[in-house]
Amino acid sequence: MTMFRNALYSSCLLLLFSTPSALAGPLADHWQGGDLIFQETEGPEADMLKRLTGNRLTHVGILRASGGGPIVVEATRAGDVYETDLDVFLERGVGKNYAIYRVKGLVPPDDWYHPLVLAATDFFNTPYDVHYSEGASAIYNSELIYLSAKAIGVELGHVRSLEDLVGDDENARSFFLENWRAHPE
Repeated sequence: MTMFRNALYSSCLLLLFSTPSALAGPLADHWQGGDLIFQETEGPEADMLKRLTGNRLTHVGILRASGGGPIVVEATRAGDVYETDLDVFLERGVGKNYAIYRVKGLVPPDDWYHPLVLAATDFFNTPYDVHYSEGASAIYNSELIYLSAKAIGVELGHVRSLEDLVGDDENARSFFLENWRAHPE
């Protein structure tokens, strides 16, 4: 059961350390590079995370500017850490709804090279971490945010062990232990 000593950087905890810049609706002028964009997703992993965290927001990325409009830097099960067109990101969310939060005290520079975005690009092509293991050899979505912020000296959220988060929830325990023999660490 050492699997449950791994860490989970809960996206719901990130909300405690940020301020909203826009809530559901057109992005228009309500975002800046480096803002965090959250959405509710569906599926077994999302259902389990909603139940355990009590939060409907199950996926997060970082917005960055591009010549063609906003891009989302994210970690997904469907691919590694990389960039996704905003429309594709929103299409995956429930009802295409989203929430944007800006990290308090993190003032973006005049150009689009926001320090949080630059820190996240250091993780490009890192595989998705289906086991929520601590460390940067594989990364899941809220861990990308946590590690990117930490790289620029910003503390967001806090680490919760899977054992504490899962508790007596047998469905969640089964979800995390599904492939534990292949990943004994």
